[in-house]
Amino acid sequence: DYYNRALEISRRLDRKQNIANCIVSLGRIESRSRNYEKAVELQEQALAIYQSIGFKVEVANTLDNLAGNLMELGRFADAGRAVDEGVLLAREVGDEGTVFQTLLKKAWIQYRKGEMKEAIATAENARSSFENTDGSDVDWELYLTLAKINRGMGRTSEAKANLEKAVARIEDLRSKLMGGVEETQGAFGMITAPYWESVDLFMSEGDFEAAFVASE
Repeated sequence: DYYNRALEISRRLDRKQNIANCIVSLGRIESRSRNYEKAVELQEQALAIYQSIGFKVEVANTLDNLAGNLMELGRFADAGRAVDEGVLLAREVGDEGTVFQTLLKKAWIQYRKGEMKEAIATAENARSSFENTDGSDVDWELYLTLAKINRGMGRTSEAKANLEKAVARIEDLRSKLMGGVEETQGAFGMITAPYWESVDLFMSEGDFEAAFVASE
C-alpha cells in the first residue's frame, strides 16, 4: 500500500525516477509472491522509464531483476537476452558490482536450462568481475552458485568445498557486526540458502549427522 501511495504522488508530481523506483519495488513484491507475470509487466514499465531518462545503472539492475522473473516463467531466451544486455550496459558505465550480479543470474539461467559447463564458465567470469568491485559482501552468492552447479554435474566434492566457503563467508560477515545494529544483524539471519543446500546435500548422501550440524 505504501508503494502504491508513493507511486500516485510521484505521478502527480511527474517525477519519473521516483515513479520507476516505486514500480520496481512493486515488481519485487509480486516476484516474492511468485506472481511472475505481473512482476515482468511492472519491471518492463520501470525499464522503459529508466531508459527514457537515461539512467543506465538502473536500466542494468532492472534487466537483472527482469531476467530472474523471465527465468521463473521458463522464458529462457528472453531471460538470456536481458542479462546479456544488462552485462553490456553495466560494463559500459563501469559498474562491476552489477556485472557480477548479472553474470551470476546468467549462470543460474544456464543452470536451469541444464547447460552446466556454460554455467560454470559464466560463474567463473563473475568471479573475475567480483575481484574488481570495492569489497562487496556478496561473494557468498558466487560460492553458492558454484556449489549448486557442481552438484548438478555430480561433482560432490567441489560442491561441498564451495558450500563451506559460502558458509564461512557469511559467518565472517556476521562476526564483523560485533553487536551492531539489530536490523543489520537480522538481515544475516535471512541468508540461509547455503546452510540448507548443505543440509540437502548431506541428506542425499545419508550423512545425517553432518546434516544435523549444518542445520544448527
